[in-house]
Amino acid sequence: MARTRVAHRLRLAPRSELGATLVETAIVLPLLLMLTIGLWSTARAWNVHNVMDHAAREAARYGATNNPFNSGQVLTVAQGEVTASSVNWANITTRCAQEVNGASGAGMCISSAGEDPTTDKRVQVVLEYPNYRLQFVLFSTTITLRAQAVSRREPGL
Repeated sequence: MARTRVAHRLRLAPRSELGATLVETAIVLPLLLMLTIGLWSTARAWNVHNVMDHAAREAARYGATNNPFNSGQVLTVAQGEVTASSVNWANITTRCAQEVNGASGAGMCISSAGEDPTTDKRVQVVLEYPNYRLQFVLFSTTITLRAQAVSRREPGL
């Protein structure tokens, strides 16, 4: 009896609607998949950039409070923060930590706006991850992730 009901309903349904659900799924599923993978890839890049920002801030803060200044120790702090978040430290090719006294040159680090170069003592930390690959379904692209932090040293340090 149940078979006759199903067969009866199928005979009453218009022919054009029989495969509509399958066609709609075939169209929407790849688009949904591309959107999901693109969101995941972009979110991962955002996470790596946030990790680098945090590592640069922590390293600059450490360098500003450490007397005497030691760039190796400052970069070790940055490395610890980066590797604790499962980002490969070897991929971060530009690593700069330096103390800038007054009008001395900026070296590898870029100068920061809003600071008085004649009186301020500061610690700059720059981390750069070049060629970070954003992988999408149909294409991929590379971007450069850069993080910079500047921390002013207190007088007397």
